[in-house]
Amino acid sequence: LASTLPDCIGNLGKLETLSLFGSLVGTIPSSIGSLTRLVTLNLSAGSREILGNSARFSRLSGSLPTRISELEKLEWLNLGSNDLTGSLPATMGDLTALKYLNIDNNWFTGDVPLSIGNLVRLGKSCRW
Repeated sequence: LASTLPDCIGNLGKLETLSLFGSLVGTIPSSIGSLTRLVTLNLSAGSREILGNSARFSRLSGSLPTRISELEKLEWLNLGSNDLTGSLPATMGDLTALKYLNIDNNWFTGDVPLSIGNLVRLGKSCRW
């Protein structure tokens, strides 16, 4: 059962973990940037390898909102295996608390922002 992530998600200002693995369609609302206490954000659609090439499953689409960079406490971001498009926001490097980043299996275009170099805590836990 899939649903959309409503714009009012931004009203949950005390939320620290949001994990809606494999259950979303539509776009990521810009109000996600209001979740300033968020430490973990998992909006991954799941593994295409596990589900098979012909399987239908929920995936987010559209671009990554620039307000994602307002999540200053975010340590874990998983957006893997969706249908996200466009460029990565130039402000991605503002997520300096980030320790894990997975944006693989999407349709991002353009150059990787130079600000990504600010994410010194990532180490080897990054999937493009």
